[in-house]
Amino acid sequence: MSRILEVSNLHKYFGGVRAVQGVSLTLAEGTVVGLIGPNGSGKTTLLNVIAGVLKPTTGIVTLGGRRIDGMAPHQVVAEGVAKTHQIPKPLLTMTCRENVAVGVMFGRRRERHPENALKEADRVLAVVRMEAKANVLASNLTVQERKRLEFARVLGTGASILLLDEIFAGLSPSELRESIALFTDVQKKMGFGALVVEHVMRAVLTLSANVVVIEEGTKIAEGTPREVVENPAVIEAYLGVEETHAPS
Repeated sequence: MSRILEVSNLHKYFGGVRAVQGVSLTLAEGTVVGLIGPNGSGKTTLLNVIAGVLKPTTGIVTLGGRRIDGMAPHQVVAEGVAKTHQIPKPLLTMTCRENVAVGVMFGRRRERHPENALKEADRVLAVVRMEAKANVLASNLTVQERKRLEFARVLGTGASILLLDEIFAGLSPSELRESIALFTDVQKKMGFGALVVEHVMRAVLTLSANVVVIEEGTKIAEGTPREVVENPAVIEAYLGVEETHAPS
C-alpha cells in the first residue's frame, strides 16, 4: 500500500516575515507534484519544514497518517522522506560511491555493513547512469554531475518520498532533456513520490501530474499543468498586473 504525504494548513513565520501561510498539499507515493512560484514565494522554506530542517509555526505534516512535523531531519529521512539541496552539498573529499553509501547507511535502509552499503551505492549510481564516476571525488564533478549525485544520494536513502529542490536548474538545453528523460525513467522504475520545486517550467510541466502554485507563502492555484498555466492568478503572479492587463 502506497503511503501519502499530507501537509495541512502549514504556517512558517520568521519574526514578522510570513514565509508560508496556510499551505496544504497531498503527495502520494508513486506520483509527481510540481511546486512553483516566483522567487521568494516560500517554496524552499516549505520543503525544509517537511524535511524537518525547520519546525512549522503551526500546521501538520503526516506521512502514512503518522505525524512527522516534530521530528529531526535524520528521523524524517529514516521515515522515508529525503530532500536534495538547492545548491548540491556532496561530501567533497569522498567519492561518488562513498557519498551514496552514506545515504544507504544512515537513511531508511539503515544498512550498517559498509560493504553492503557500497554495493547498493554501485547499483544506485548505475540507475542514474553515473557508474563511470563511482570512484571520482565529488569535488571533481561538474555542476550537472553534482546535481545527479544529489539525486543519487536521496535515492540511496531508500526514501519513498523525495523533495527535489531545483535539480534541473542551471542545465543546458541538452542536459535538461537528458535529465528529464532520466528522471522519468527512474521514477517509473522505482515508484517513489516526488515534490519537485523548479523554476524550469518545461521540467515541471513535463513531469508533474499535478502542480501547486504559491505566491508570498500562500497557495494561489492547484491543478493539472494545463489548468495551472492558463490560470489568470498564476499568470499575474509571474508576469505582474500590468502585463496581464495590458491591451492586446
